Amino acid sequence: MDLTLKNIKYFKPGSEETPNFVASLYDNGKHVATVANDGHGGCNYFQPVNGGSYSSVMKYDNYNVEAEIFRMVYEYDAVTTHQTKSLVMKKGDSLHLCKFNISIARLKRSPKNKALLEEHIKDYEKKGFTILNRNI
Repeated sequence: MDLTLKNIKYFKPGSEETPNFVASLYDNGKHVATVANDGHGGCNYFQPVNGGSYSSVMKYDNYNVEAEIFRMVYEYDAVTTHQTKSLVMKKGDSLHLCKFNISIARLKRSPKNKALLEEHIKDYEKKGFTILNRNI
């Protein structure tokens, strides 16, 4: 099972006990369900796609998958919140930030600064970090 989320819509103010979101769930690159949570502490809801039945998505309705989906939603939020002026990185189960004084968009406009940004990225990747930014 290789799960990814796409088309994430996260409603942070509506998140109480769990994240309030809706997203497309992919398993090994195949769109298998729409997954959602109302943010009040309950389990995720799965709606199979392409005429699938509930039994086809039951394998995702367990604690480990739910925790993995929540992690992906929280990572998405961290990237969305910080990527303007930071590299958002993951190493193991931890998220890390490398903050800049100016925006990444501005860094990329100057060839010299773009090269420095790329060098930072290479250095962090050599240290085992995964860059999560969607704006690089």
